Amino acid sequence: MEADKDSPGMSRFSTAFSAAALAVVFGSLGTSPLYAVRSLAGTASGNPDELLVYGGLSCIFWTLTLLATIKYVFVSLEAGNNGEGGIFALFTLIKSKAPWAALLTMTAGAAFLADSVIMPAVTITSSIEGFRMLKPSLPVFPIVLIIITVLFFVQQFGVNRTGRFSGTVMAVWFGILA
Repeated sequence: MEADKDSPGMSRFSTAFSAAALAVVFGSLGTSPLYAVRSLAGTASGNPDELLVYGGLSCIFWTLTLLATIKYVFVSLEAGNNGEGGIFALFTLIKSKAPWAALLTMTAGAAFLADSVIMPAVTITSSIEGFRMLKPSLPVFPIVLIIITVLFFVQQFGVNRTGRFSGTVMAVWFGILA
């Protein structure tokens, strides 16, 4: 028997799943302003001029637009290997026509793995460094180490719980950015 889609249990499931998806899909994109703006403003004088701001924002806009539109909408969403997706599924589709693509696939896989390893550390460090504006004597490294340790510890409770929490945090963050 099929469950009623309007039942409270299904609604809770949909909300939790949506929160987890928000954290996974938009996590990197949503936290990028933490260090993108800081890098943009990091001129020699510390005060960015109008040209630098417009140029930096234009670069960010076009990178996001082109990357999201071309890579994700026109390439990744259209390509699939019997329901599978990702870099290696795309490689499976083109390997007979382009054997040299194996090198590109390995490079892309390595870049993805490196990004997955370094992104949490960079994001957490950038956010804690932001608090140094309020309290310059704040010890960044120990706080970052504690946060990363806690994140690794809570992963044992499963993606469902951590995803709901992360998704809720991301929803609040997007609300602040808006």
